[in-house]
Amino acid sequence: MNSRIDNAFTIFVALCPIIGCYKSFVSGVNLAEIILIGFVGLFIIDGKLYIAKKGPEKILVLFMVYIIFVSLISVLFNKMGGAELTRTIRFGLYFFVVSLLCRKHIDHRMFIKWTKIVAIVSGAFIILQYILFYAFGKVQLGVIQNLLYFSGYAEHDYEMIFSNYFRPSAFFVEPAQMAQYLCMPFSAALLYEQKIDTLTSIFCLIGMLLSTSGQAVVFLATLLLITAIVRGLKNQNRNKLFKSFLVMIFGFIVVSKIMSTELFSDALKRLNPGGTNSPFYARMHVYTYAFFDKNFAEILFGNGYGSVPTTNDFVPGLVYILYGAGIVGTFVFAAFLFYAWWKGSSFEKSIVALFAITLVGANIITNVMMIPYITLMLKFSDKKEIVTESCFQARNAIHANAILRNG
Repeated sequence: MNSRIDNAFTIFVALCPIIGCYKSFVSGVNLAEIILIGFVGLFIIDGKLYIAKKGPEKILVLFMVYIIFVSLISVLFNKMGGAELTRTIRFGLYFFVVSLLCRKHIDHRMFIKWTKIVAIVSGAFIILQYILFYAFGKVQLGVIQNLLYFSGYAEHDYEMIFSNYFRPSAFFVEPAQMAQYLCMPFSAALLYEQKIDTLTSIFCLIGMLLSTSGQAVVFLATLLLITAIVRGLKNQNRNKLFKSFLVMIFGFIVVSKIMSTELFSDALKRLNPGGTNSPFYARMHVYTYAFFDKNFAEILFGNGYGSVPTTNDFVPGLVYILYGAGIVGTFVFAAFLFYAWWKGSSFEKSIVALFAITLVGANIITNVMMIPYITLMLKFSDKKEIVTESCFQARNAIHANAILRNG
């Protein structure tokens, strides 16, 4: 993959969750979406669209066709208006990009390299934010506030908000978004290569903890558990196996101790299901809307993808699918996730698991954050293990030694 356009597209997809935080010159469309449309146009002109041939891509294309069909039917019966149809087109663009462009036009090593760069820089920057705030009382934002896409964030009085509750998020608009992004390079650092990438792991861990996001707690627990199991099963040396489990147990203890401090205890409180004002309740009670006051056909086939059960509450991604695409559409999307998990290596399995968790409690399916996640699932699916740089180096060393012995 030597194309400059492909390389530019790879870097863009790695950075699109940050780029998508900003508004474009078109009202109602963020900057990442405008750039996405530009890349799609370039690939169409060059005849470089990729027709899905692999199993998970075919399932994703089927889901894309299904949600377009259901949405058109809903429009015909006046169940969807202009706002809902706009969301359908937007989400359709995301699925179009990941299913027809991401496998062929993304260099996965470059992609992971750039997510790791973002992780290290973000981790370092959030440390700086804490130092400036607690040492000098200065609020240093990592975003350009007047250019943010969502007006709510653009109009925030961060000086006042942080004086009551300091929750920085480096170059992202909120802590949960930062935690969702850092999961990708953190998983790659722990599972992608044969040897753990310690530097990236440290900065990802720091960034996720300092974000004080409740989701970060769940992500960290999931990643540490997956890593302990995967590396434990692959390690045949009993001493190394024992040491790896000791390291993971130590990691759990350290994280739990850190989270029990006053600074981070609020992150755990955000996971408390008690009370109607808790973030947990705000995300979970909306699931009742997916089936409330709907007939059998709507429950089965949905109200049109892009429709939302309420505009007054936070709507997680899974509720979007259940309400808009029904049980049938949810089953198709679940089949895609299961196929990607089943065929992927341990790294891809962790990405699918993290995406599924995020889908339940966050709206990842409705923003550009879904693009890098599904890119990783599609790029590596149908491969039991990835041939990493470490493997290449090992093979080359073995080959060189063989030549020397025979020479």
